[in-house]
Amino acid sequence: MSESIGKAVSVIADRVREHADRLQTEEAVKMSVINPFLRDVLAYDTADPAQVVPEFVADFGTKQGEKVDYALLHDGKPQVFVEAKKITANLAVDKPSQLFRYFTAVKDARFGIYTNGATWHFYADIDQKGVMDTSPFLTLDLREYDDATLAEVAKFARPSFDPDGIRASAGELKYVRALAGVLQQEYANPSDDFVRYLMGRVYTGVKSQARVEAFTTNTRKAFREFLTAQLRTRVDAVLATNAADEDATAQESKDEARRQASRKRAQAYHARKKAEREAEKASASVRDPD
Repeated sequence: MSESIGKAVSVIADRVREHADRLQTEEAVKMSVINPFLRDVLAYDTADPAQVVPEFVADFGTKQGEKVDYALLHDGKPQVFVEAKKITANLAVDKPSQLFRYFTAVKDARFGIYTNGATWHFYADIDQKGVMDTSPFLTLDLREYDDATLAEVAKFARPSFDPDGIRASAGELKYVRALAGVLQQEYANPSDDFVRYLMGRVYTGVKSQARVEAFTTNTRKAFREFLTAQLRTRVDAVLATNAADEDATAQESKDEARRQASRKRAQAYHARKKAEREAEKASASVRDPD
C-alpha cells in the first residue's frame, strides 16, 4: 500500500468524523466522501466518463431505466458498481438489493461496493459465479481501520486493478474473517453445538444437559487460559526482542566509545610525534644557525 493512499484515506476519514451531521443525504455523501474516495484513494478521474459513469443505466428484466450510482469502467466495460446511501443508513439492515440486481444482470460486473460514506462493503461472486454474494468479503470502516484493510482496498486502485487477483484472494479473506467472527461469538457465548463438539474431543461419558452446562463454563475458562497464554507468549517475545535490541544498542555504544578512545589516542600520538619533530627542528636550528 502506498503512503499516498493512507494519507488520502486519513483526510476523508477525518471529514466523515467531523462532518457526519452534514452528510444526511446520499448527494452529500457522494460529493463529500465518495467522489474524493474514488479520485484520491482509488485514482479514478471522476470527470472522465471513460473511467467513471454516474447514474449508470442498464435495463434488465422488468426493470427499465433503473440506475446505479456509479459504474467504474475498465477497457470500456463496467466492472465495479457503487451504490451510495446516506451516512445514517444501517448497511447491515438495508441490503444492497439494487446493487445485487445490477451485478447479476451485467455480465462484465466483477465487484460491487455498497457504502454510506463511513462504512464500505466490498462484494464479489465467490459463492456462485456471476451472482453477487449476500455478504461482503471486505469491510472498511473509516472511523476505525487498520493497515491490513487499507492494503486490501488499495488493490481496487485503478492503476493496479487486477480483478482476477482480487477475486482469488477475496475467497480466503471472506471465509477467514467469517471464521474469526464465529470464534469471537463462541468465545463470548459458547453454543451447545460448539461445547458438545469440544466435549467429544476430551470426554467419553454421557453428555447430559447438566454436563454440557458444566463444560460450557469449562470452555469459557479454557478460552481465557488459551488467550492469556498466547498473549503472554507474545509479550515475552516482544520483551525479549526489546532486550536484545537494547543489548545490541549498548554494545554498539561501547564499541563506538572504544573507537572514539582509539581515535583520540591515535590523534594524541600523532600530535606528540609532530611536536617532537618540530622540537628537533627548532633545536637543530639553534645549534646550527646557518
